[in-house]
Amino acid sequence: MHVVNGEVSPEFARFVADLAAAFPTTGKPSAATFLAYGYGLADFTVAEIRAAVKRALDAGALSPYFPSLPELRRIVAGSADDAVLLAWAAFRRAADDVGAWASVEIVDAAAAEALVAVFGSWPAFCAEEEGPTLGQRRAEFAAAYRAARRALGPRAPSRRLPGLCEARGTYHGGPGVVRGVIDVGGAVKALPDATPKLLSTGSITEP
Repeated sequence: MHVVNGEVSPEFARFVADLAAAFPTTGKPSAATFLAYGYGLADFTVAEIRAAVKRALDAGALSPYFPSLPELRRIVAGSADDAVLLAWAAFRRAADDVGAWASVEIVDAAAAEALVAVFGSWPAFCAEEEGPTLGQRRAEFAAAYRAARRALGPRAPSRRLPGLCEARGTYHGGPGVVRGVIDVGGAVKALPDATPKLLSTGSITEP
C-alpha cells in the first residue's frame, strides 16, 4: 500500500516527485494527484513502478506529458507480462535442473500460486511434456499469474512446493539433498536443503 491513513508513503511520494521532474512543464503534482496515483497503483511496488517507467522512458515509449494513471498502469502491467515469461522459463529450467523429486522454493509467490492453480503440484508440472497441451497450459498460467499477483499483492512471502520425495513422506534430508530456488529474476539455483527431515510416515522431526 502506498497510502496509509490518508497519507502517501515517503517512498511513493519521492517516486511521483522524481517522475514529475522528468516532465518540467508539469509543475509540482498536487496532494490529490499523489493520493490518486497512490491508490491507483497500490497493487504494484514502488520498485516495480520505477523500473517499468525507466524502461518506458529509455525506450521513448512515454508521451511528452506527465503520464496519466491509466497510462502508468498499462506500462507497469506490461512488466507483469515480462514476469510471467521469466517465471515460466525459470520453471522449465528448474524442471530440467532439479527435477520433480526435489522440492522447490519460489520467491515469486504469485508464480507459485499460478503453478499450483494450473498444474496442481510441482511434480505434475515437471511431468508435462512439450506440445500443444503445454502451450495451452502456458496461457492458463499467465492468466492465473496475473490474478494471483492482484490477490496476493507485492509482498507475499516465498512459497515452498514439495517434490515427490517430500510429498510422499520419504524425504530424509542430509548431505547431497538439494532444493531448487527460483528467484524473481528467473535465476534457478540448486542449494543444500536444511529443512526438517521427513520420516516415511510424513511426520516432521528436527534434523
